[in-house]
Order: sequence, then structure tokens, then C-alpha cells
Amino acid sequence: NLEETSSFDVKVSADAATVMALTGTTVTEETQGTAKVIEDILGSITLKGTADKETTELALFAGTDVLLSLGVKNIEGGYLFASSLLGDKTLTITKELIEQTQQQMMGSVSQSATSGMDLQALSAQMETLDKEQVSKDGEEIYQKLKAEIDAKYGEPESGEFTVDGMTFVTKTPVNISYVELTELVLNAVKELLGNESMQPIVQAAAQGTDINASIDEALEKVKNQPEEERPEVQFNVYKDADECEYIVCDATTKGSEDGSVKAENIHAAGGTIDGKERVLITSNTVNFDMTTEKAEDGSAEMQLKLTGDGMDISVVSKSTADQSTDATCDLNVQGMPIKAHFVTAKEGERTNFQVEIYMMDKLLLTLSGSAGKGGEMVSAFEGGEITNIPFEKLMDTNDTTTANQIQMVMMSSLVSAITTLSKNVPEDTAAWLTSTEGE
Repeated sequence: NLEETSSFDVKVSADAATVMALTGTTVTEETQGTAKVIEDILGSITLKGTADKETTELALFAGTDVLLSLGVKNIEGGYLFASSLLGDKTLTITKELIEQTQQQMMGSVSQSATSGMDLQALSAQMETLDKEQVSKDGEEIYQKLKAEIDAKYGEPESGEFTVDGMTFVTKTPVNISYVELTELVLNAVKELLGNESMQPIVQAAAQGTDINASIDEALEKVKNQPEEERPEVQFNVYKDADECEYIVCDATTKGSEDGSVKAENIHAAGGTIDGKERVLITSNTVNFDMTTEKAEDGSAEMQLKLTGDGMDISVVSKSTADQSTDATCDLNVQGMPIKAHFVTAKEGERTNFQVEIYMMDKLLLTLSGSAGKGGEMVSAFEGGEITNIPFEKLMDTNDTTTANQIQMVMMSSLVSAITTLSKNVPEDTAAWLTSTEGE
């Protein structure tokens, strides 16, 4: 659906020796030589992806030379494949063959694996969805749900209330039980899915299942749940001096008598305070805290912290009005510190980017490149010297002539690719590559 050609390019550099050492490889003269070969090869190649209305391709360059390429083009009734590995040949695959292959693949897996949502049908139905009407219906049902919950508000209490490190001047309880809230939400979902505007997506997702019956069954299960098994919930709405709301839910789940299910206290809260949107969830096992602040000039800053199950994640992301970003993610898993630093900068109609990966404070991997409008295709789909081969002929088990020819072409193309790579790397690495050609 691209209106004009767009592309990306990316280069990768790595400290291969450190990567090998961190993975437990013993450092020897041989491994150091292998690491240098890897670094030399990575330093010479660039991955490029290009797409327009009809064609998509990936190409690997060694310097300015095409090393490997793979492209696919939409044609009437199917797709046309071209690759540097195929030389002067292209492959045609019909849509009928692809559909038959998909059906065979679906039939080869268990019924339980295919009983879920048909993503292909869902995608097709999404094209017919009246998104504006869906949005209108959703907003109407949301306002109705909000009014029903607002009716449960109690009398506000004035004072000084400190919650999650913030101070508020009023506290209003919301007198609603777990069962009442669940019933309101499920009925709202049922009403939304019953709207005419939602039927395309409902029909694709349901696959013959009666969604209303499923929702009714869930409602009955909640209503019939023994009192001692229901979580206890308490909602409160806090406001600061500027009338900004911070909604808090505290829930307690009961554990089992045999200890197989642990009791848990859950604290969930969210609101916009002092221009900052905050979402906070804490429990016995997980702590999640995210704050987002947007400025009038369009810039924004996001901070996120997540801890639990031996994992500690911290993210700080800053973006400017022109959508340039600077983000850092610190990850600590079982005592192993990993850091990723991601930077983007707009330059005309393209965006330059760089990603750095650190482990144990050592820079292991760097990806840099650009993405945006522009770019040129390198795969040859048409021409007087191009021979097109139907994919069915390639897969003919009774006549393997075409398959054998393609195999020879691919082997020859791989040797040419190694030769091309050798021209774009240091001499000692080129010698190593040349020595492995025959193998």
C-alpha cells in the first residue's frame, strides 16, 4: 500500500571476541582469528530493504557490490520471485498454490492449534470494518459504563492523602464489588460486540462460536463463585488541588488451604497528575511503574520500571517534537546486566538510527542505518535474458531436470558471492574465505 518507494539500510559491528568469551568460549589464537574474520565480514556488509506498491526485497551488499538479494513482486494471479542466487532465472508462484500449501500446513497440525482465531479471515474482515462507526459505538458504550460506575461513588472526604508518593486533597470511595464490576464490564463488552458495526470482526474471530453464550457463561461463573474464593476489591478516587484524578484499586486474592495457591495483594493505579500520566501495578511478585510526560512543543519523556521473578527492567525514553528519540533500556536478569541504547534523528525524509547493545558494561553490538522514503531495487524481475520458471515445474518429482539446473545455478551464485565478499574485506580474511570456497 506504499504510495512511493521506501527503504531501510543497516550496518552491524560486533566485538566478536568478547561475545565468544562471555558465552564461555575459551580464548585461543584460533578463536581470536575467527573473531577477526567475523568482525571483518560484518564491517564490510550492509543490509538493505526496499519496497514500493508492487515489490518488496532484501539485499545484502559487500561494499557497493550486491552480495545476495531476494525479492518478491505482485503479479496477476500470484507472485514473482527473483534472487541473485537464481542468476538470470525467476520463479512464479500462483495464489492457488499458496492457498493449497496453507491448507496442507493447517491440516498437518492438531485441531486444538487451529481452533483459535483465523488471522487471515480476520485480516480480510478488518478491511470491511467501518472504523469510524466502531469508534462511535465504543465511545457510547464507554460513556454508559462510566455513568454506571460514577453512580457508585460515595461521599468525598477532604484532608491530606499520600498515595504512591503523591499528595491529594480529597478521597472518594467507589462502592462496587468484584462481582458488580465484572458484570458491568462483561455486559458492556457483550453490547459492543452485538453492534452491527462489529459484526465483520466478530464473525471472523468467533469461527462458529456463540460469543454471547460464552460471555453469559463467564458471568454465571463469576456470580456462582463461592464467597471465600472471590477477591476483595476496594476502589478509591483521589484528587489533587487542581482536580486531577488518580484512580486506585486494591485487591486481595485468597490463597488455598493446602498452599498450592498463594494469597496476593494487588495495587493498581493510574491518572494524570502535574501533567504526567502514571500507571502503577504492584503485587507480591511484580512491580510495574510507568510515567509519561508530554510538553506543549510535542516533545515527550517516558520512564518505566519493571521488577519481578529475578528480572529488573528500567527504560528511559525521550523524544523531540520532530520525533527524534533517545532511549536507554537497562535489563538485569539473574544478576546479568544488559543495556541497550537507541537513538534516532530525522534528516529530511529519512530517519537515521543507532542501537548499541552492552553486556557487563562492554559494548558488544552496534546497529546503525537509516529508514524512510527513497531507495532502488536490485533484483531483476524482467528482461530479455530473464527466464521465468513456474514453481510447480521446480517441484516436479517426475522430472527433476529443472530442480537440478536451479541447484547448479545456486551453487555457482554462492561461489560468486564469496568471491564478491573477498574483494571487500582485508587481505587475510579474503585469503581465509578463498581457502573455504572449495569446501
